[in-house]
Amino acid sequence: MTKKIKTISLIFITAFYVLELLFIFSGTLIENIQETRIQNQIKKTELSTEIQISLHQWHQITNKREIKIDDAFYDVISFKANSKNVSVTVVEDDLENELRSYLDNFLLKRIIIQPIRKPLSIPLI
Repeated sequence: MTKKIKTISLIFITAFYVLELLFIFSGTLIENIQETRIQNQIKKTELSTEIQISLHQWHQITNKREIKIDDAFYDVISFKANSKNVSVTVVEDDLENELRSYLDNFLLKRIIIQPIRKPLSIPLI
């Protein structure tokens, strides 16, 4: 009987400390995530540029959150449409540009490196 009480109390105390640690670390984790998001948002607004696009070109873009201009990807922050043009505030998406160039280079190397397979020649006896 006392062994059951000791086991139950040990489990209860351990669970209590685990929950307490969980609350402590989850609070600091959430604060760190929020701080990182704020810093990234500040960097995006500092690095933003404004691009003028014709209204016809703007309507041809399917994904209005991300556009590609001169083989570079941009994240769209905001846009204002006039009768002829659209003024788009963008930030260059460095990560996606690097990933695309890496994948392109990787695929090119892979295509070039692949050996040409010749049919097996079996010597005649």
